Amino acid sequence: MRRIYTEEERRYCDAQKYSFQHYAARFAAKEAFSKAIGTGLTGDMTWTSVEVVKRRSGEPILRLSGKIAEKYGSCTLHVSLSHTSESALAMVAIETDDEALLRRTQATRDHAATAS
Repeated sequence: MRRIYTEEERRYCDAQKYSFQHYAARFAAKEAFSKAIGTGLTGDMTWTSVEVVKRRSGEPILRLSGKIAEKYGSCTLHVSLSHTSESALAMVAIETDDEALLRRTQATRDHAATAS
């Protein structure tokens, strides 16, 4: 659990009645972010470099750390989580005006597509 979830994520999920649903939604969000940046879980992208936290309003947000924060910290991140007793899903969208970042991300996706 420590390899995938931050201390704050574990504390939040463990406090919920159906903690596994909250863990599953956070896992889905981390994976969705890794797909949105085009790398998957390789290189600088680690499970704990993306953390799902909640605002006071209850809205989930992504908190980045380490090299991922250096690369994508200036972006606007959107995350949506949903879970039931049987499944969990997440959607992540990234907004940026940084043309260099857009080119690097597209190049990473293109390379991954040709390597498959």
